[in-house]
Amino acid sequence: MNKSPPLFRKSILLVFGALSLVACGGGANQAAVDACKAEVLSKIEGKMGELNESDMLANARQLEDGNVQVDSAIVFRRGTDQENSQTFNCTVAPDDSGNFTRVVRMSINW
Repeated sequence: MNKSPPLFRKSILLVFGALSLVACGGGANQAAVDACKAEVLSKIEGKMGELNESDMLANARQLEDGNVQVDSAIVFRRGTDQENSQTFNCTVAPDDSGNFTRVVRMSINW
């Protein structure tokens, strides 16, 4: 008796379940990156700083408390002899609707 079709179906369900969890986490991470980006840009307004959203997303992670932490760097005066960068981290919590829009901690390491 061949039992591989039911096992195959279970494997497919497991893979789709894992992918859906990853997709949900990615959405939370992207929303957190958007919130952090807006917060950082408001803090460095007029200082010729740039953010790399791809780096921010790559360095976003879910914390044990359910919040999302984003770690990245701000590059100031890119392409000049005065170019420098500063790291930052930002923690975003879900709002009442469950969207990650509420920045609860921001630290720019000047």
